[in-house]
Amino acid sequence: MAGELYDYMIALIITGVIFASAVVVVPNLSYVNLLYVDQQQLRNTALEALKAMFLDPGYPVDWGSQDPFNQEDVQRFGLAYASSNSFYVLDPDKVQRLFMHKELGFVEYNYTRKLLGLEGYGFSLRILPPFNVTFPTKIFEPPRLEFEVKVSTNDGRPLPNAIVDPTIIYCMQTEEDLYIDPVESQRTGALGTCRFVKTLIVQKGKIVDVIAIFKVTVADLSTVVAIQATTPQQGIADIFVNGDTIYLMIPEDLPPAEQPEEADWIQNIVAYTGTFETLFKGSDKITYGQGYKLWSKNFKGLKKSEPDLLILKLWANPKGEGSARRRAVMIVGSLPGWIGFGVQYGGKPQGTTVRVQRSVIISGMTYIAEMILWKESLQ
Repeated sequence: MAGELYDYMIALIITGVIFASAVVVVPNLSYVNLLYVDQQQLRNTALEALKAMFLDPGYPVDWGSQDPFNQEDVQRFGLAYASSNSFYVLDPDKVQRLFMHKELGFVEYNYTRKLLGLEGYGFSLRILPPFNVTFPTKIFEPPRLEFEVKVSTNDGRPLPNAIVDPTIIYCMQTEEDLYIDPVESQRTGALGTCRFVKTLIVQKGKIVDVIAIFKVTVADLSTVVAIQATTPQQGIADIFVNGDTIYLMIPEDLPPAEQPEEADWIQNIVAYTGTFETLFKGSDKITYGQGYKLWSKNFKGLKKSEPDLLILKLWANPKGEGSARRRAVMIVGSLPGWIGFGVQYGGKPQGTTVRVQRSVIISGMTYIAEMILWKESLQ
C-alpha cells in the first residue's frame, strides 16, 4: 500500500513538472515562431520591393531624365535602365532623383513608399561601392605628392592584391590647359595598402590645384575615387548630370548671404571614363546671385559614354580669399559619384528589421544595394 502511495505521489510530481514546463515553454515557443514568421514576412516584402525597384523602369520609363521634373508625374516607381537588356542595371538619372538638388527635383521618401505600396512599412536604401578606398596619409605639396591608399571590404577587412591605378590632373595659375600625369599602378600588400610618391612637371607659372583620381580593381570589380589636394571648392558650385546635360548649382547648404555675387568663367570640362576626353574648352560665363542654377550645357552622347567623373576648371574667386584673388580652381562631379556613390535614402530603422542586398550596375560600375525594411509603429 505504501509503495502504491509513493508511486502515486511521484506521478503527481512528474505531471506537475510537465504542466509547469508547458506553461512556460509553449508560450515562448509560440513567441519565437511568431517572431520567425514576422521576420519571414518582412523579408518577403523587402525582396518584392527590391525587385520592384531594380527590375522595373517605372512609368514613364524615362521619368528620371525629365526636365523640368515633377514627382507627381511618376506613376510607377522603378530605377531600372529602360535601354538595357540586362537585369539589375540602374538608370543613373533615376538614382540621382533620390538625392538631387531641390531646384532640379527629387522623389520624396513618402511618395516613393506610396508608389511601392509600402504604407505601414519603412525602409532605408543604401547604394555603396563594393569595397572602400581610403587615404590614411596624404601629403600634397605641389609639385611633390605623397599618398597612402588603403583598400578594404565594407566591414573593414583589408583587401590585398588590389590594383590601384592613379592619375593626377592639375592646373596652373597662368595656363588655360589642364595637365594630366599618369602614375604607375601598384598592388596592395597584406594590409591592403600601398604608397605613391610623385613629382609633377611644373609648366609655366605655379601649380594651384591638384586632383588625384584612383581606379581600384579587386578581382573583376572596379571603383573610382577622387581626392583633391586643396580644400574642395564646393562653395563655388556643385556638379549634377541629368541625361546629356551638365548642371552647375549653388550648394543647398550655402546661405544666400554667403553666396558669391561675382561672375566666374568655365574654361575646361573633362570627362573621365578610364581615359580623359575634353568636352569643352573656351570661356563660358556663370553669374551668381540669380538663383540656384548657375549654368547648364548639353553634350550629345554624354549619358551613353557613362563618365565616372567630370572635372571642371573655373577662373573663379574662392570664398575668403578676397576679390583680388581670382585664380584657376577645379571642381569634381557629379554628386555623389566622386565620393563613391554613397546614396542614403529613406527613413530611420526601428523595431524588428530585415536586411536584403544585391549587386547592381550603374554607369558600367558595380555597386552593392542594401535595403532595410521594418513595420512602422502605430502612434
